[in-house]
Amino acid sequence: MSIKSVVASGRRLIATSLLDRAFIQDRTLVRDTTGGQKTAYVERPKKIACRFVMPREDDPILNVDSVFGPTTMVLLMPLGTVYEEGDRVRNVLDGSLYVITKDTAVPSELAVIMKVGIREVD
Repeated sequence: MSIKSVVASGRRLIATSLLDRAFIQDRTLVRDTTGGQKTAYVERPKKIACRFVMPREDDPILNVDSVFGPTTMVLLMPLGTVYEEGDRVRNVLDGSLYVITKDTAVPSELAVIMKVGIREVD
């Protein structure tokens, strides 16, 4: 069995575990009435399969800070999902809103999932 087939099997298996659904909201800067800029979010029309995960208390991701605040949760998404730090994610189940704080995925040809840090928006 080749490594490519093992990785493909892993990707198929992981895809079956992404049972949550969410909409990504792209962050954009728009002009405000005073000539400055403000942040606006545009929600994509298609929801993604994902998984919202609470890290263990000893997981070092809890101590990672970013421009967009501390990371308190992890979001797992399919490979190839396009996002940027600062974009938002809306959970379809309860409408809760999270900001993507940190890209924690390590680039690899053997990757089976994308992993980002998120925190809930007040």
